[in-house]
Amino acid sequence: MHDNAILDTPNLLVQVFGSLRDEEEIRMLTATISSLLPFAHILGTTGDGEILDASVSIHTLVLSITQFDHTTLRSYGLERQEHCHALGASMAHALVTTLHKSHHHLYRRPKHKRRGLS
Repeated sequence: MHDNAILDTPNLLVQVFGSLRDEEEIRMLTATISSLLPFAHILGTTGDGEILDASVSIHTLVLSITQFDHTTLRSYGLERQEHCHALGASMAHALVTTLHKSHHHLYRRPKHKRRGLS
């Protein structure tokens, strides 16, 4: 990591692409990455093939690390669901809720105290 100038900051995104299906292996991988980069946001996905450069491999892991300079990352977790539609609906709800809270926080009017009367 030091050779590649990777800084452990809250603006670091680690994406894991792989064919891991075993929950214990996934937990171990996440714990390893978290121990090395405790401030990073970790995003993982499974698939049937991993692409690195111009090659497609199976039963491998590919890590993509992105260091953002002027972006604030926010992440959230969702429970595993069997149906893609239900998962998509949960993701959309979480995103809309997060955006609504952010928008409300950014644009709410400050409360002014009235002087003279309690």
